[in-house]
Amino acid sequence: MQKSQIVSILTALIVALALWIYVVTVVNPEDTVEIRDIPVNFVGQDVIRDDYGLIVASGQDSTVTLKLTGKRSELSQLSAANIGITVDMSTVRRAKSYTSNYSVTYPANVNTSEISITERSPGAISYTVVNLTRKEIEVRGSFDGTPAEGYEVGTMTFDQESIEISGADEDVAPIAYALVTISRTNLQNTVIEYADFTLMKEDDTPAERDEISTSVDQVQVTLPVSKLKEVPLHVNLLYGGGVTEANAFVTIEPSTIKISGDAAVVDGFNYSPLGNIDLSEIEDVATYEFPIIIPNQAKNVSGEETATVTVELRGLSTKKIRAGSVEFIGESEDLITEPLTSQVLVSIRGPSEDVEQVSSNNVRAVADLTNYNKPGTYEVPVTIYIDGFPNVGIIGEKTISVSLVDRSEANTGEEGSQAAGSGESPDSAESG
Repeated sequence: MQKSQIVSILTALIVALALWIYVVTVVNPEDTVEIRDIPVNFVGQDVIRDDYGLIVASGQDSTVTLKLTGKRSELSQLSAANIGITVDMSTVRRAKSYTSNYSVTYPANVNTSEISITERSPGAISYTVVNLTRKEIEVRGSFDGTPAEGYEVGTMTFDQESIEISGADEDVAPIAYALVTISRTNLQNTVIEYADFTLMKEDDTPAERDEISTSVDQVQVTLPVSKLKEVPLHVNLLYGGGVTEANAFVTIEPSTIKISGDAAVVDGFNYSPLGNIDLSEIEDVATYEFPIIIPNQAKNVSGEETATVTVELRGLSTKKIRAGSVEFIGESEDLITEPLTSQVLVSIRGPSEDVEQVSSNNVRAVADLTNYNKPGTYEVPVTIYIDGFPNVGIIGEKTISVSLVDRSEANTGEEGSQAAGSGESPDSAESG
């Protein structure tokens, strides 16, 4: 192609473009456009809802098609997104079906005097207004996930037990509850957050929410996560009465429990203390029942509230023997001690070879009268000593009865008795 031909073609294009620009911007011919699917805006819904208890049940999804004629420069700025179709509901007072005219508005930068509507479809908007129905529904929770190994997920709770829903009766009636679903895996910590919810029907299927209003959009949910731990039960043995660790056989049922709670609490709790058992009070076999104790911040997952402890003593011999002597300590100088118990019979226990060798001469009963400082008769505890046999002890506790007499009154009585015995009658003196 020759250079002159290329120049001619370019010149023609430039001229055509200039003519088009001139026609569009200067001449600005009229044109007709059809704009479809323009949404309808219902104005005044809040008023009829709050003041008259009414809502629009159908017709809210209406759209309008407009055929517009005007200058091309103005029409080119219009679309379904910036044209306003408005239905005024300010005169609505009753639940029924309505057909209302609508108004059309354009963007502020469009010269409306250059535009006219040549066709509307539809010419009016039909909609239905019904009475508003309100209903309280329960908030429920569902955990969709897994806790970490050694952890337990508790019961989900909410900042409010129910929410209010409102709308047309046909939409509200099927709704049974609001479901909050928490989805997590490998959970180790308690979850506290605001969460969305799904409106659910009686058959546990989701309901459409578009036409239903709710009192809140989210609820605060707490999903407790606790650490699990198995801890043994423990009883404290008080050795005595000839019993050593080798002779006491203990069975605890249950032997362990499972607890859950905050990791800081659970990690520091290594066993559950049941209580003390004094072995000197057991003759052969004894059974006890103790309450199971756990920290206040923990939960007893196992559920057992009491534990049964059985103690059996093995490898020991017993025999009864009289104490060779009864001694008193802590006596008051103002009182005379008169024992009313002449003999103290005790049960001793220990290894067979030791028990066989113990005689009454090895057994002493010692009564401490330090706290008895007034005349009277008392039952006084005694401590039994088995001299020379450290592995032998006694079973149970012993007491003796003691009478404490005022020393001054006892002396006065003795002097009076002596005086009466040495006196002479007048007749005998005279006869002498």
